[in-house]
Amino acid sequence: MLRWWSSVNPVSHLADAVRALLTGAPVGPHVWVTLAWAAAVTACFVPLAVRAYTRRIR
Repeated sequence: MLRWWSSVNPVSHLADAVRALLTGAPVGPHVWVTLAWAAAVTACFVPLAVRAYTRRIR
């Protein structure tokens, strides 16, 4: 049985959203939701990755 989330690829959604903004194509609310999701994930996980990386350097 194919689950609906198995066909969801957040990277391709983000690439499509950025491509739509860069080409000037009309964008719907789904593009803004995708970009907001990407910003939230980045804001949450980048500091954790930087902290883990700096611990390895020491």
